[in-house]
Formats: sequence, C-alpha cells, structure tokens
Amino acid sequence: MGRPRTRKVMQAAADTSKPLRALIAVRLSRLSDDTTSPERQLKECEQHVAAKGWTVAGVAEDLDVSARTTAPFDRAELGKWLRNRAHEFDVIVFWRLDRIVRSVADLNDLLSWGKQHGKHFASATEEHFDTSTPIGYIIAILIAWVAEMESQATSERTTSMHADFIDDGRYRGGTPSFGYRPVLIEETCWVCADAGIGCSHVGQKRLEHDPVMAPLAQQIVSRIVDDGERPMSITKDLSERGVLTPHDHHRVNLGREPKGSAWQVGILVALLRNPALMGYQVRRHVIGVDQDGQKVYGPHEIVRDENDKPILRAQPIIDPVMFDRLQRKLDEMNKRRGPNQNTRAVLIGVIKCAVCGTNMYLNSGRRNSYYRCRSVSTGRPCGNKSVRQDDAENALIEQLLNDFGDMERKEKIYDPGEDHASELEQVRVTLDDLTNLLTKPAYREGTRQRERLERQIEKLATREAELEAIPSRPSRYRVVGTGETFREYWNSLDQQEKNLYLRDHEVTMTVRGGKAPVWDIDFADLPAILGSIDPDLDADTFLQEQDEQARSYRESLVS
Repeated sequence: MGRPRTRKVMQAAADTSKPLRALIAVRLSRLSDDTTSPERQLKECEQHVAAKGWTVAGVAEDLDVSARTTAPFDRAELGKWLRNRAHEFDVIVFWRLDRIVRSVADLNDLLSWGKQHGKHFASATEEHFDTSTPIGYIIAILIAWVAEMESQATSERTTSMHADFIDDGRYRGGTPSFGYRPVLIEETCWVCADAGIGCSHVGQKRLEHDPVMAPLAQQIVSRIVDDGERPMSITKDLSERGVLTPHDHHRVNLGREPKGSAWQVGILVALLRNPALMGYQVRRHVIGVDQDGQKVYGPHEIVRDENDKPILRAQPIIDPVMFDRLQRKLDEMNKRRGPNQNTRAVLIGVIKCAVCGTNMYLNSGRRNSYYRCRSVSTGRPCGNKSVRQDDAENALIEQLLNDFGDMERKEKIYDPGEDHASELEQVRVTLDDLTNLLTKPAYREGTRQRERLERQIEKLATREAELEAIPSRPSRYRVVGTGETFREYWNSLDQQEKNLYLRDHEVTMTVRGGKAPVWDIDFADLPAILGSIDPDLDADTFLQEQDEQARSYRESLVS
C-alpha cells in the first residue's frame, strides 16, 4: 500500500506543466559573518530561481542559528514551513548545502521527508545539487559527507586554536571579560611591561582595562562588599540610569548599535563570579548539551602554567583578597531568602508574633490591611490578635529614623596605592640575566645582537632607577561623605528595597496585637546598620554616646 502512494506523490512532484514554487532557506550561524550575509544568500537564491523559471513562494530566514546543533525541523522559520506550510512550495532552494544541514543524518531526514511530501532540494551555488534527478540525489549524499567532514575539521581547528589562545592568555573574540576591552599590541603588553621584559605578543590582541567598564566593575564590587547592597538593587539602579550592559558597551566599541539589553541579576552575579576580574586567564569546559542541542558549560576555571601558577593575561580589576571577600558576600546574600517581588509589605519576614514566635503575614481587610500570625492558617491559632499594617510599619520606621535618620551616609573608596617591589625585583633579576649575556660569544662587540642587548639593558636600567625613586604607598580605603542623610536614603528606597534592608540587617519587630498593641523593636545587628551609614562608626562608641545623651536629657528634666 505504501509504495504506490509514494510513486504517485513523486509523479505529482515531477509534473513540470506549472513552474515550481520555491521556498528560499537562509541561515546564518553568527550575525557578524559578512561573507555569507543573509542579503547575499537571498540575492543569489532569487537569481537561481529566476534562471530556472520558478516562482518564489516565500523565504525562511533563521539568523544566529547553528546547523550543527539545530536540525532543519527545529529552526524557528524553516521548521514552520516544513511542518505547517509544505503545501505552499515544491522545492527548497538554499545558497549552499551547509546553509541548510551540516550532517549526513540531518540530510537523510530531510530527503526522506522530501520523498514523502514530493519536495525537491536545490543549491544555488552547487551546480549538480538538484534532487529532482537521480544523479542529483546521489551527488547530494556525497556533498553532505564532504560538508560534514569539513565541519568537523573546522571545529577541531577552532577548538585547537582556542586552546592555544587560552594557554597563551590571548583574547579569543566575543564579548570580553567584564571590565576589559581588546587592544592590538603594537609595542608591549601590560604583563610584559610590568615584568620589565621584552614583549613577544606584538601583533596579537590582548585585554586591557576598559576606561568605562573597569571603574564600573570596581564600583559594583564596592557596593556589594563594603555597603552590603544586593545585586538586584544594583541592576535596578544601572537600568534606571541607562548604563550600557557589557555586551552593548562592546557593540558600541565596535561601532555597532547597542541592542538595548537590560541588566539582569543572574548575569551580573555570573560576571562577578568570574576569576577574570583578577586578570587571570580562564576557561570553561563543555559538560553536556541541553534539550535544544546547545552546549552546556561548567564554571570558570583559572588556567595555570606548568608550575601550577595562574596565567595572568591582563591587569587585575580587583585583587585576590577583594575577590574572595566578594564571593563570600555573594554566598551570604544567596543564603538569605529575598522578598516576594509582588509584596507591598515592608515588614514581611521582619515582624513576628510575640506569643508563638512565628512570622506574621499580611491580610487585607475591607478597609485596612493587617499583619496576622501565621498560626491562624494552620488551624491551631496561638490567640495573638492582628495589628494594623500602617501602625506597625510607622512604629518601626519612626524608631529607625529617630535613631539613625539624621546621620550622614558615608562611603568607602578603595585607593589601590603604589607598591612596585615585585616589579623592581623582576627588573633586577632580568638585568642580571641580560648582563651575564655580555660575555657570550653571540653578543660580542660590534654585532647587532650586542646592540639590541645593550639597548634592552639600558631600558631596564632606566626603569630600575624610576622604580627606586617612586615611594611606596600602601593600598587603603578612604571614607568620604555623600552629603545625604540616612533619612533621605531611606525615603529614596521602594517598598521591596526597604524590606531587603531590614532583613539584611537583621531588624526584627515582635508584636502582641489587640486594641493597644505592644511591640518590641530589635536592631540585632547594630554594627551592620552603622556600617551601612558610616563605615568608621564603632557600635560600642555609638551606644556610649546614646547613653550619654539619654543621661543628659534626664538630668535636664530634673533640673
């Protein structure tokens, strides 16, 4: 039963009384690939269709899609035509075979589908690829084998090249690590200049500090480590201020239009987890593929040399000590449960029942909203009464601002200092090595080798004198005022950010409800609260000053 039906379909497809309707398939792996641009593919396919006397039924354009990992039936545009619109075309025309498939298995699936549906396939640039003829069908299989082997060879060459670049610390293309930009080395790179040695990287692209992104990365790290600010709050601030993401900033550096991508918490945290912030070369191993056939990568790993030392490929954005503090701070924040993004209750997770100790939740009444003990929802209520939302929140905020509202907020600014001891030591070691070469026959007087050696020694000697004359200055943090009070800062936060602040700083409010509610407010982590306002404030000193002020106030009442 199956064979006659197949012959009937093929006979119908072979009917040339009407011009064939052609679906043009356009695909591009990378949007930056100009040699196989969509415009070029479409133009040559249209010319081929016109030369054959066919008509264009439509165009299936899939951009930024890999044929190695995405089969034709799984592509957004081509897949729709194959699954739902097969009755609208007779032949699929493509610029070259690798624009539609890159494996023999995918080609076999496509040819089998074509047999069942009476469809042909034709290449606009490969003259003999036309499955409407028996010889064309055989040639199609042979071309597919060649294309697959070429794809595998290209993949192996690319993988090998990237491995060499990784081991050497070179820039491998794509969006650079956060805080950096690629530059073409014309004289010397930072690593070699810092070591005081001749540079072997001239003509290569390597990374240096980006004048915009490097300070931004340092500022974000400081906001998290020193101020305890959450990545969510930082991404919101960056988006509101219109700060370009690293990806869009890189596009602008290349002279392209930014895509308008938004800052996202997950992406920012991933950037901050990357050891490349310390200037190290990193790699990520492929650990599998996802359901769409896309590669899944493991975490960033530091690349090390044969002596197990990290390969330094660029000047650090932050030092290892600060990077470790950043990771611990992110881990600590990750353990804390954040607020419900839809909540408008400042005290969720902060307010607790004075009877049973459980958290209270917000319950909306006809006129007002109330904080109610969670035990009510268990069917075994503890008996504590509800308390009005506005009463509880006003009481806590009033206490918070009475204690801290008029204090000026201050910030820590990192001063990296200057310490050239390691560079000076490296210069001296290199000078000793070069000086010993003066007695070698290859560097005798009057030779070019001797002239180059003497110039190099002179350059290093000058650098040694410069470093010896520079006084060392240790790195440190400076505390500077912002001109903003804590009250002004608090009022600038939205409900969710206020809730986060209270929870991050372990503020709690215990309530016994009723007509005359009684609450107890506890600033359990006073050092953290004071540190968020003024990093130089000492909690003990602050409490002593408060006690002194209270005593003076009582004495003034008595007198």
